Amino acid sequence: MLTKSHLKFSTSQRIIYLFHRYKSSDSIRKYDDYNYFKQSILPTDHFQYSLPRLPIPKLELTCERYLTALKPILNNDEKAFEQTRQLVNDFRSGDGKRLDDQLRQKNTLNKNTSYISKPWFEMYLKSRLPLILNFNFFLVFTDDQKQLKPAARLTNYIISSVRFMNSLRANWLDPEVYHLNPKKTNTDRFRKYLRYVPKRLAFYGAFIQKAYPLDMSQYDRLFNSTRIPESNCDILTYYCY
Repeated sequence: MLTKSHLKFSTSQRIIYLFHRYKSSDSIRKYDDYNYFKQSILPTDHFQYSLPRLPIPKLELTCERYLTALKPILNNDEKAFEQTRQLVNDFRSGDGKRLDDQLRQKNTLNKNTSYISKPWFEMYLKSRLPLILNFNFFLVFTDDQKQLKPAARLTNYIISSVRFMNSLRANWLDPEVYHLNPKKTNTDRFRKYLRYVPKRLAFYGAFIQKAYPLDMSQYDRLFNSTRIPESNCDILTYYCY
């Protein structure tokens, strides 16, 4: 609230004053339950620094998995299956071995990400199929038990999205973890234990208890991101806040 003394300021001075006052209240606003979700015990990025890289499967194992998946499709046609097996064996000792060596060499030179990241994004960005149904997931909301008017319900969605965004940027969202034994590891006690494990070792602290942290890097693209159309391959653009 401006006092009478502030009325003597010029418009620009008043804007600067309000800006600094707004910034100085950041620490207070972070604890405002209306603007944020409940703060998680573990920071959102707690496991990011220790996540292992995705390993490249052995070529032999990939070929065997391919044949196993193909057999039901061939309706147990032994002749067709044996012909396919011969083709797979030729690939394994020829082009397959050459491509596998190239992939592993490339993977050794790029230790900052997964070997599959670039082709996975390119598969998405180069495709000219409609995004809806082919790529992008969609949500179906449950019936509104309170039967709010559309404007009120939409307002609730917007407010919840902003609270989610604020919590994400404040590093307050609970990290995604796949629990093999949720009764043991999906607990506040387990999270408090992991809080004291250094971030460089945090993944392995969870791993030994059969809890598997997942990559959270894509969460940053939920907001301030867009897809820029290009002739051959589109570009994902992220605007820093």
